[in-house]
Amino acid sequence: MNIITAFSIECEIDRNKANEKGFKVVQKSENTEFGKMDYIELKRNEKSCMVFENCGMNNRRSLDKCSIPLFVILEKEKVRNLFLLGFAGSTNKKYSAGSFLIASDFIDLTKSRPRSFLELRHPGKIFFYRMAEPYSTYLSAKLKDHAKKISVGVFDNIKYAITEGPRFESAAEIGMIKNAGCDAVCLSGIPEVYFCRELGINFCVGLFVSNMAEGIDQISNAEILDHAKNDGIKITEIICNMASDDSMNTDMSYYGDKYWMQKP
Repeated sequence: MNIITAFSIECEIDRNKANEKGFKVVQKSENTEFGKMDYIELKRNEKSCMVFENCGMNNRRSLDKCSIPLFVILEKEKVRNLFLLGFAGSTNKKYSAGSFLIASDFIDLTKSRPRSFLELRHPGKIFFYRMAEPYSTYLSAKLKDHAKKISVGVFDNIKYAITEGPRFESAAEIGMIKNAGCDAVCLSGIPEVYFCRELGINFCVGLFVSNMAEGIDQISNAEILDHAKNDGIKITEIICNMASDDSMNTDMSYYGDKYWMQKP
């Protein structure tokens, strides 16, 4: 297949928008030893990328088990770059609904998700790695450039918290998260950030603000879903623009052995 870049998104690809951009949407499915995984291949001429519509507000539950077959496919196809694009609640009034936030660091508040992909590959082996610079600065810069092209307010160097879900957070929890220095909160990004580090995949996270978090400001349920629907179209546009960028079809190795202390 020789696909370098993949996207994991919290919405469905807008097929009309992709067609307008000249991309063919090819639905695919693959059985792995850890379960079946459906995904899309976006193709235009010699350019293509993989898109996993595997989580978020698209009428599909964010099942932890989806992450493992997803990464089995990424590992098998030797995908080098993964973007997670989705939605977040803002804990900072500076970042209102519709703002696009690019993560630079995270706090993991999840409770029962997988912690390691390599433990599946090497059961019983001891290994350690560092989590400095969890997101590729190069991919983050590329994402920032392409997001600006569709005229959205883009903010980078964002720290965010990942919670377990499926519920949203309480006002007290949001107060704790804000005091910890996080400007946003969402349910996505774990275990992807760990799996990418272990497999040497360059990783980047971009999140549209769909609502102000509990205790920060009030917004109706309908407004939250409307923001997610409208920004989902923008996510498709960002993906198509990035898939058309020749520099995204090169191997931009970033992690390598830089943060490994002991390999399995």
